[in-house]
Amino acid sequence: MGHSAYDATFRERPAWNAGRKLGARRGLKPRQVWAIRFWLDREQQLRDRALFDLAIDSKLRGCDVVMVRIGELLGGGRVRMRATVVQQKTGRPVHFELLELARVRISAWLECRGGTADAYGHPPSSEARPPPPPVYQGQFDPKALLAALREQGAGVIIGGRSSDCAVFAAPAIHHGLPEELAYYLGKVLECASFCAEPYGAKETVLGEITAKDVRVAAMSPSQRCTIASVVGHAMYERSNPFYEYVAGGLVDMSECNYEQAGDKTVRVTGSRFHRAEQFRVKLEGSGKVGERYVGLVGVRDPYSVANIDQMIGWAKAQVRERFGDTGYELHYTVYGRDGVMAAMEPNRTRPAHELAVLVQGIAQTKHMAEEVCLIGTRQMFYARRPEVKGTARSVAFPLDEVMPASPAYRWTVNHTMAVPNGLDLFPTHIETVGA
Repeated sequence: MGHSAYDATFRERPAWNAGRKLGARRGLKPRQVWAIRFWLDREQQLRDRALFDLAIDSKLRGCDVVMVRIGELLGGGRVRMRATVVQQKTGRPVHFELLELARVRISAWLECRGGTADAYGHPPSSEARPPPPPVYQGQFDPKALLAALREQGAGVIIGGRSSDCAVFAAPAIHHGLPEELAYYLGKVLECASFCAEPYGAKETVLGEITAKDVRVAAMSPSQRCTIASVVGHAMYERSNPFYEYVAGGLVDMSECNYEQAGDKTVRVTGSRFHRAEQFRVKLEGSGKVGERYVGLVGVRDPYSVANIDQMIGWAKAQVRERFGDTGYELHYTVYGRDGVMAAMEPNRTRPAHELAVLVQGIAQTKHMAEEVCLIGTRQMFYARRPEVKGTARSVAFPLDEVMPASPAYRWTVNHTMAVPNGLDLFPTHIETVGA
């Protein structure tokens, strides 16, 4: 309701704009802008600093600044130099340029903030994601699968990480077939046609199990299972070709007998299963080391090839001078010398005439990882060597920049843990789908 001029109280009511300064407000002076930036940096307000710089460069209304989405700021994995935002009030697009200072701050904030392209770039501080807790993964064995098959009558099982043998062994054990043959069936079928020849990636193989033997046949017209291919597969990813360790025991293949039962089929007998006194579950886990960038350097000059370690040492020293000794990792892999086998390479002292050096820079933020990698790559060009007197250098860069790569992770857990019951860590539940 409004007010009438005839009301007794109307004459005593002050005007709504009395004593107020109306109209456009005076813009911030440069010293005020830098004072605000200094305070935000001192208080480590990463989100507000990025929001402030975005507002300064874009000249957007406050309601538009807070509604900017991540996808409007990023392009190709980096903060855009020019962005476009549709104003809420007018519905018209506004084009603006983000200066380097703003791009650095926004990039640092978005790395911390995370989120998808549709998420708001600057949500309330309470919505910022905490660092994820470490996750460890256990491998279940046939016991968990058998519980679902026998006790709950599952028609289809959707499971997590299991041992390679478990998926094939569980149905066979469920139907009363010997454990020693069921586990061997799982072992030989674990990687499909890796047990056949010639090598043809993962084509189909068919495993058949009875109370006396296991038969495996290649289904691809171009492949066949032979004694050599099936026996050879026992060495795949194993330090000992005769033993396959599982959660509940050991599959012993040392007394196996292999027969060629057909042109494409091999018959196997004699496997044994030794049950362990203590049930142990394998645990695996990894932790994020940091963001990663990679660079590539080509080396052809004979003197540089012979002194590649000194050149790498020079580049590392320049990175150390810039960043110190901690807070990052810098790795060099020299392909053509020992890039695959590292210190185990027997011909390390006889490198090829041409080398490819892979440089990896790892740090907590993408911005720092990129700079570490860029310096570590570029300084290979400027490496000082006493016998080189020319100004032309002897390395080549196939790319003008370093490239973003997936984050770097490191194994944190690769162990076994004793548990009283194989089902303790792997609860099962049943759901009925459809009519």
